[in-house]
Amino acid sequence: MSGEIKNKNIYTDESIQVLEGLEAVRKRPGMYIGSTDSRGLHHLIWEILDNAVDEVQAGYADEITLTVKPNHVITISDNGRGIPTGINPTTGTSNLLVVFTVLHAGGKFDNVSYKTSGGLHGVGSTCVNALSKFMEVSVCRDGKEHLVSFENGGKIKQEPKEIGKVSEDKHGTTVTWQPDFSIFDKEDYNLELIKERLSTLAFLNKQKKFIFFDSVNNERHVYYFERGIEDWITQLNESKEVISGIVYVKSDGSVKDRRKSDQMNKIDIECAFQYRMEDEAEIKSFCNNISTSQGGSHLEAFKDGLLDCIRVRALENKIVKYADSIEKQDIANALSAIVSLRYSNPEYSGQTKGLLSNTEIKKFIRTEVESALHQFMEENQEDMKKILERVKQSMQTRLKIEMTKKADRKIAREGFLSYADKLADCTLKDSEVSELYIVEGDSAGGSAKSARDRDFQAILPVKGKLMNVWKVKNRAKFADNQEIKNLIASIGCGYEYGNAKFDFSKMRYNKIIIMTDADVDGSHIRTLILTFLYKFMFELIEKGYVYVAQPPLYRASTARGETRYFQDERSKDEFIKNKKGWEISRFKGLGEMSPDQLWDTTMDPKTRTLLRVTVEMAKEAQDATFEDLMGDDVEPRTRFIRDNYHRASMVDV
Repeated sequence: MSGEIKNKNIYTDESIQVLEGLEAVRKRPGMYIGSTDSRGLHHLIWEILDNAVDEVQAGYADEITLTVKPNHVITISDNGRGIPTGINPTTGTSNLLVVFTVLHAGGKFDNVSYKTSGGLHGVGSTCVNALSKFMEVSVCRDGKEHLVSFENGGKIKQEPKEIGKVSEDKHGTTVTWQPDFSIFDKEDYNLELIKERLSTLAFLNKQKKFIFFDSVNNERHVYYFERGIEDWITQLNESKEVISGIVYVKSDGSVKDRRKSDQMNKIDIECAFQYRMEDEAEIKSFCNNISTSQGGSHLEAFKDGLLDCIRVRALENKIVKYADSIEKQDIANALSAIVSLRYSNPEYSGQTKGLLSNTEIKKFIRTEVESALHQFMEENQEDMKKILERVKQSMQTRLKIEMTKKADRKIAREGFLSYADKLADCTLKDSEVSELYIVEGDSAGGSAKSARDRDFQAILPVKGKLMNVWKVKNRAKFADNQEIKNLIASIGCGYEYGNAKFDFSKMRYNKIIIMTDADVDGSHIRTLILTFLYKFMFELIEKGYVYVAQPPLYRASTARGETRYFQDERSKDEFIKNKKGWEISRFKGLGEMSPDQLWDTTMDPKTRTLLRVTVEMAKEAQDATFEDLMGDDVEPRTRFIRDNYHRASMVDV
């Protein structure tokens, strides 16, 4: 077994300090372990395990064994110094009783017996005892084995006593307990979770052995890592495309306590990290072997150190013009990292130790990380170039996202406030009956406004040809397009793209009717509008709320005042065949029609024809013909509109 075991014994009876009642723990267990469900059940394991790990961290143990036995019984043993078994000078009772029955009592308050620790004997151990059906503690120390046992929430069953002699080189503590299921929900242990915790501890404490044994299923695992957290980074990136070697940081020292200026606290920082192509960071942080899942000051200082170094190197290598162009999220975006802090006086925000709050440690960590990365980059120039390029890529991605969010805010801020300038809304605000006509051009829009029934028909003119959104990859571009903003604001549901969400419940109309000229240009504009609705408001089409108006292309009239309208040349030709006295005229656009003609032919619900746009399958939208339709080449688009318009899956309503 590699790894030096310290022999100096300064963990004595005088080390145990009393800083009061197990009944309080049993009455309010949630105050001490968080909950009484599965999480609380496992929390008992973590409390005893943390105490054993503290012996490893202090350099007095190199092996911990966790055994799962029948009936939810757990045993955790270490080969550390063993809990002192003599008489406590404050209480006058055995220290074994003090450690397991007195809250806020233990050997970890003086920074002497333990320089750093993850647990406190008098909180964790006492709580586990208070919440157990039985507990037994065996200690080997100074050539003797001592035993104490408890039952029913910490009541003494067997007073501490010496039960035999052992060899001088046998030392350590073994704790066995069974949870009290009058307090806990009776749930099975999550063995995978327990094994994962032991594996994590083995990574964080290199060259130390952590053993898992399930005596019920006769399953045994040994966790041991020669290179510790460097091995962890290798494992995390096993299936990833990495772009640099592993950077390793290890440094210790002392920092001034932020509350007691005359007190120096021991600090030891260990980090390993590596850049990869994947766009998602995987960063884990710990303090005294306990996961700080919410991060904290040590993690922020680590990132600050990376940022300081990378900004300097990026400027030197002309990757950016200004150092502050690179932000903290840019340097962390493609990072795999383990940050492990050992500190003698940790402070946390919240009871679960998820967020470290010590600010005095930041300068030390920041400086050490920056220095280590500078050295790595000096010695590995190719890796440096790859890291800087990867950071630049992350920066550019962030800027695009920021532009997109800015565009969203702009649409929300300007669109909803200004849509009334273009929209001639209807009087009724009833989405069950109201209709929105999207009309080509101001001229036609003027006719439509005069022709409509103001009670339930709204008119939105669209100037010119709408932006071809099929080709737009940056939301900011169409966010500045006034016609697009008018469409989004008038319909009222927002749009579906990235983080933006379409909300059908905010739909302002029962029908969205596209009304354009009956020629090829009108078909093109109609298709651009449909493309926008399909790409960003698909649910409108899917639910059948989008329609296409059918204005006439020809008018046939007689001197007697008879009038007929035709939507295409074929129907016009069939009608006038062998007929005399009919004069044919062609509408060049909607603007040429009088309001009465527009109402009679296109807008009157009693006489109009609307085509409902439907989508049979979402896959239809990915058809290659749609790419032709929305591509840069005009000819395929024109041909598609002319020859395949019927493929839009439309039905008369």
